[in-house]
Amino acid sequence: MNKLKDKLLFALQFLLFVLVKFWKLWIVLALILGGAYLLRGCRDTKLAGDSNTLRIQHKKSIDITPEEVRAIRRLGQFETLAVETEELAELHRAGLLHDQQIARIYVGTLRLGTDLEKAREDWFTVSGDTARLTVPRIGLLSEDFIDETRTRPFYESGQWTAEDKEKLYEQAREKMRSRCLTPQTLEEARRNCSAQLSNICFALGFRFVIVNYE
Repeated sequence: MNKLKDKLLFALQFLLFVLVKFWKLWIVLALILGGAYLLRGCRDTKLAGDSNTLRIQHKKSIDITPEEVRAIRRLGQFETLAVETEELAELHRAGLLHDQQIARIYVGTLRLGTDLEKAREDWFTVSGDTARLTVPRIGLLSEDFIDETRTRPFYESGQWTAEDKEKLYEQAREKMRSRCLTPQTLEEARRNCSAQLSNICFALGFRFVIVNYE
């Protein structure tokens, strides 16, 4: 029991010695802790009560001007898929002495897409961070898709007029249309159109884009 009292007495004497010996250090630590507490209290009070405190607000609605919508519409014929093809067209005519035949190879590029200038007035609407677009149906942007500078003769015998050669041209054009304007190519052009229009809207800040076709 006496030993325990001696140990406690020694501990108290040692603590008193440390407090007396390093009293300046304890004062500095107390000042630092007190200052930190005061600064934290002032900061919390300022954030809670100061109406001029900067606050970050997330807008849920995207502002797009009519001019920006018109700029997209002025893209006009919006090409989303180009299909290059070549076609053999021929005419045959029976004669008294010998038959006549003409054949030519035509090369063309069919450009598919939508014409935004033909979109209705309310084609672009906004709801919060969602853009909804209604655009004209996907189709052939131009009927003049045969490159006549790349047309080459394949076979020709007999006499043929300019009217006959025009028939060849129309024959090749209809074959190209039938070959290239398939449900598969139209669907691919539609997917490309939706992706490209969506990317334009994403660049304007929209999170969601819905593209419908007339």
